Amino acid sequence: LSRLTGIRIDDGSDDPSRTVLLDKTSLTEVGFAAEEAANLLPEGQRKLNSKGLDLIYANDIDAGKLFGSDQTSGLIINKSGYEEIHQITKQSLAVRLLDKVVERLNSSNV
Repeated sequence: LSRLTGIRIDDGSDDPSRTVLLDKTSLTEVGFAAEEAANLLPEGQRKLNSKGLDLIYANDIDAGKLFGSDQTSGLIINKSGYEEIHQITKQSLAVRLLDKVVERLNSSNV
């Protein structure tokens, strides 16, 4: 974690004043999108690119799975591909996302 120098928290709104920016050096931007299962990948990729993010988690909201539950499923998407997430706790997802950020910051691609 010694190279972890910046985290931007995007609340999903298009209002930049609602974004928390801790440090601009080596910034990794992560976003979240609530989508129906059939649109997870195309909409997640579209939002990743349109918002200029490095990583996005597209939540599967079919049948209200996301809201009011401590479980989630969806896709972690970056510019080189995606990872399917099947029914894990939101806390476990947070750890996985932070691991992806640290992995990116420790790579030479930042």
